[in-house]
Amino acid sequence: MRIVSLPLDVVLIILEYYSDQSMLYELSLTCRTMSPHALRQLWYMPYVSNITSLFYLSTTLQLSNPQYAYKDWIVGLALHMRKEKDGYSYQIIHKDIFEGLSQLRLEILSLQQIHVLKENATFFELFLKSQLNQGLSELHLYDCTPVTFTSISKAIQQEPRIHLRSLAIHHCSLTDHQVEKLVQFCPTLHTLRLEKCGCLSDTATIAIAQNCPLLHTLVVTLPPNIVQSNMITLQTLQALNSNCLSLNKFICTGQTRIAEFSHLFTWTVTTTVLETDPVINADLSPLRTNRAFFLKK
Repeated sequence: MRIVSLPLDVVLIILEYYSDQSMLYELSLTCRTMSPHALRQLWYMPYVSNITSLFYLSTTLQLSNPQYAYKDWIVGLALHMRKEKDGYSYQIIHKDIFEGLSQLRLEILSLQQIHVLKENATFFELFLKSQLNQGLSELHLYDCTPVTFTSISKAIQQEPRIHLRSLAIHHCSLTDHQVEKLVQFCPTLHTLRLEKCGCLSDTATIAIAQNCPLLHTLVVTLPPNIVQSNMITLQTLQALNSNCLSLNKFICTGQTRIAEFSHLFTWTVTTTVLETDPVINADLSPLRTNRAFFLKK
């Protein structure tokens, strides 16, 4: 039998996995039948790279009578700010922006080079708290300022975050004490990545093992300026082995005191950087390229 045209439901499945953003945008403008489906695909996870685009996004979400239900289409949001021409790395987000973003119900939130002013920290915390309360499952932080991280930490520590499955923190200065307090409220984490976040010790990693029994992957790496450390020992491996029964991989590059014990466990212990290791070298961003709508200036 010769197939002249594909059923609509099959076309929609193909559309879901199509990665050409320009094609989706053109389709939304030219095909009346496919337009709402293409737009919905584009708005699945907006990728915002500057404050101007973030302002337009927030304004669109606050429209009283929008043409489409944009806020219902957004499942993830990436605020990955690019360095400005003057070389200033961090983008300041003002409180008015959070009013529009608070209407979202996100599953994924990724923040990069974000700076929240102290006077706006409360509004930022309320936004984060609302997303965590509604079931945020993935939270990714990259190179955020201390004020931003403090706000995020406070939001998480309001109550146990049973929906949070993945937490990734990259290039944010952390102490053992901060990690201890944080993981007490993340009992259902499957993935925890603390990359280039400071010289963490057994104190932090044992607390992780005791509070996150469902872990599949744990990554704890050293800051860029430190090559080796002896702060994580066999005690951490024993705690992980006793408490995290689903653990598959523990990556702790540069830790010299545990390499000799790695063969004692059924899960993988990696203390050296392997360029081909997909977990070490994977982009911290949770973005699916085919599901992200790039909002540019």
